[in-house]
Amino acid sequence: MAVTVYGITAQKGAPAGSPNVISQLSPIYNPIAIGKPSFTMFPGLATTNEQANRSRVYYLQGDLAAPKIVEYSLTNNDAGNLSVLPQTFPHPNTSIAACNRAQSRLIAYQALESNNSLFSYDTDQEASTRIQNTDGLPPGTPLAMVAVLENIYLYYGSSGRYLTKVALTKDGWQKPFQVPGSIHLAQGTCLSVTNSGTINYVVYQQDGGDGFNIVEDTLDTREP
Repeated sequence: MAVTVYGITAQKGAPAGSPNVISQLSPIYNPIAIGKPSFTMFPGLATTNEQANRSRVYYLQGDLAAPKIVEYSLTNNDAGNLSVLPQTFPHPNTSIAACNRAQSRLIAYQALESNNSLFSYDTDQEASTRIQNTDGLPPGTPLAMVAVLENIYLYYGSSGRYLTKVALTKDGWQKPFQVPGSIHLAQGTCLSVTNSGTINYVVYQQDGGDGFNIVEDTLDTREP
């Protein structure tokens, strides 16, 4: 089965400072849209898949000092549809994480204000919620999110760049805690996470390391 990979690419032959293009990188290279909707000046990018033929791509557009998160929904059979997520207030350098939640999607981002706290945006409720105890994070801290049964787990780098996890349950966002092992993330690393049963597999680059590492984060049945 082919895996679709999206990324941010430079415009061929464009002068320095030109907007970059949101593109499909694999299985074939192609911009997700022809024209302005696929352009961005910001680094954040995330995707979700609801069905085999539908993807939703999240990235930033708008004012350089106060952008908005946009959702580009596309299938194999149409040219795509762009919509702005109005109640989002992202930091221009934010990473983005996204996953499906019931009939909606949840998008995590770092806010422009609120001392660089993390927020989550629910596409069904069309509202952002501050994730408590995540203030003081460095701008652009990496984010990765995965849904496991009824819970959602968000991974990020703490103020000291240690791999940290916070869970969203039916009772709301819980208190964050450091992933066991004192994993010190490299400056500028990305994060990725996938689940199998009771284990979340988190891919990262370690400070001072070479290449990517994988940590198996076992979900304690007693934790939320």
